[in-house]
Amino acid sequence: MIVFTIITKDYLAYAKAVKNSFARNYDGEFRFIAFVTSLELDDDYNDSEIEIMSFKSGLEIEKVKLAFQKYGEVDIDSLRYTLKPILIEHFLKSQNKVIYCDSDLYFTGNVAEMVHSLDHNNVLITPHWFPITPDVSNGYLKKAFFDGIYNAGFVAFNKQGIDAAIWWGNACLFNCSRDQDVLNTFVDQTYLNLFPIYFDKVKILDEGYNAAGWNEKILNWTVSGFCTSVLEDVRKTKEVKFIHFSPYTFSVLKDNNGEYWTKIRGQYIEELKNYGLEINPIIKHNKNLFWYVGKLLPKQWLSKVVLSRRAKKSK
Repeated sequence: MIVFTIITKDYLAYAKAVKNSFARNYDGEFRFIAFVTSLELDDDYNDSEIEIMSFKSGLEIEKVKLAFQKYGEVDIDSLRYTLKPILIEHFLKSQNKVIYCDSDLYFTGNVAEMVHSLDHNNVLITPHWFPITPDVSNGYLKKAFFDGIYNAGFVAFNKQGIDAAIWWGNACLFNCSRDQDVLNTFVDQTYLNLFPIYFDKVKILDEGYNAAGWNEKILNWTVSGFCTSVLEDVRKTKEVKFIHFSPYTFSVLKDNNGEYWTKIRGQYIEELKNYGLEINPIIKHNKNLFWYVGKLLPKQWLSKVVLSRRAKKSK
């Protein structure tokens, strides 16, 4: 079984946190790979703590080459999102199970049941669990349609699910943008809406998977690391298996969430520090922009973000 993430070389600390938190919560064997998108990374670059697959070696895969030709010079985010299903397809040719994790996932509960469920399910996906109250003040209702019902930060496939991975990769090669005028999709994510309808044995994981800032209200996190939700008039209580530590999640996970969440938040920050990356979780927070900054964040990238925002405001 392969578990992998996609990351730049400056942020391998995140990949190490994914790998080691997964290992602490799964006793079985797995191979973890960090696909590094930095072109300047040498093929022989290695890290004693993590297996690296360089972008240069990835270009030997025909669809990776196609993705780079389409998005490499114009939208690095679209390139990364498109690489996800392409690499899933590639790994499934030699593996029975493949799990993709965003680099900011952090595993906190035992995931053996999830892994074993791939023995009889072809694909595993996790909903956003957005609040969907039909009210003009609820921006999440719109996000459920545009951002997608499911979060693409975690997906898992077995070998029988390769058809879904192939279709997803081809869809992203066709269009992987945020431009609603093109296909009304949100990068790679909205395509997952179609999985349970068009592909066999797609399992939607329960509320314990992929806890994040965007579902904190509906899942009602408890102070002891469980979440309780009322869906279909049935109250469910589930152990949180992993947290999606996006900048927005950091803005929600504050001390008043309880002892467990304060501990996990601090544990994650400390683990990244041990791998050589110090982060200041939130330095700016408004409706358009969330970011967290590590000491390794390239100043050039930060300048591009600021200039881009200014340019959009001036139009």
